[in-house]
Amino acid sequence: MFAQHGAAQVVLDQDLNGETLRAAVQDLFANPETRRRMGIAARGLARPQAATDLASTVVSLGQIYIEERRKRMVEEAIRKASK
Repeated sequence: MFAQHGAAQVVLDQDLNGETLRAAVQDLFANPETRRRMGIAARGLARPQAATDLASTVVSLGQIYIEERRKRMVEEAIRKASK
């Protein structure tokens, strides 16, 4: 995803070795404009609210689970009481 948006460069596993890694890193060090563009692209992909959104989702799911469990417990208590 990052590479597709210009925020990273990819070296495929089958192409990765000491030389290709050195060349990729050296190219980045030698090209400040490339690093600047990649930084801008990366910031464009940032989701500053991601942690808050994730926490909110987890809390919501927890509340749903608790409510469903409470309902099952009440139903079970009613079944036992009616026997």
